[in-house]
Amino acid sequence: MREAFQRSIRHAEKIKGELDYGAMYFLYVEDGMRKKFVLNLAEEAGRTALLVDTAHPSQGYSIPSKCTDLLREVIYGGKEA
Repeated sequence: MREAFQRSIRHAEKIKGELDYGAMYFLYVEDGMRKKFVLNLAEEAGRTALLVDTAHPSQGYSIPSKCTDLLREVIYGGKEA
């Protein structure tokens, strides 16, 4: 499970422009310091996830489809709505 989140963060791509979003999940990462992220991940397949570092809430990152699918499996157990 940890590897799925690490891989998703490493492969996330910066989104250009301003963001308008609500928070679905909070993700805490400990890497010398504790960082808090917003993770928005729909249960429906075909949508990518959004990752936002709460220290920089106007900058978001899109998680690639393969990583999003893996996170969806971890969080929702593979079931689709």
